[in-house]
Amino acid sequence: MKRIVTCLLALLLFAGFIAADSGLIGVTSGESSALARQIYGMEVNGQPAVSSIEAFGSRAGSTFRGRDPLPTSDLDIIVTLNETAANPAGLAHVNAQLGEIGTMFQGAKGFPVNPIMEIPGLPAVKPNLLQTPFIQLKP
Repeated sequence: MKRIVTCLLALLLFAGFIAADSGLIGVTSGESSALARQIYGMEVNGQPAVSSIEAFGSRAGSTFRGRDPLPTSDLDIIVTLNETAANPAGLAHVNAQLGEIGTMFQGAKGFPVNPIMEIPGLPAVKPNLLQTPFIQLKP
């Protein structure tokens, strides 16, 4: 029941019933908070799986492609995992959950979420994204 209520709340927020500026193009503050709550709520073996979420790319204000995002442009996010999720079973669980969350988000917003996982012990993606704005997503 709690999951259904959480999903309904997220859908309401994704649909834009609560509008405010999130710093993301095409995503309200309520929508970004709902997305962050869903992702931060993931657990592996009863422990939080995610330590941070940051948006980047055109919806976060990047001008790398020389234009604003198109209506169908995705929302790029870096999802940094905790050590507890940095194992094959944990990664599979997190990946499946991100897929479900992404499907729900795309159904509500009309554009996809593109999660990039940062895994402890492996080279980080963020340092390779030069001159890219990052926006922290908070619940």
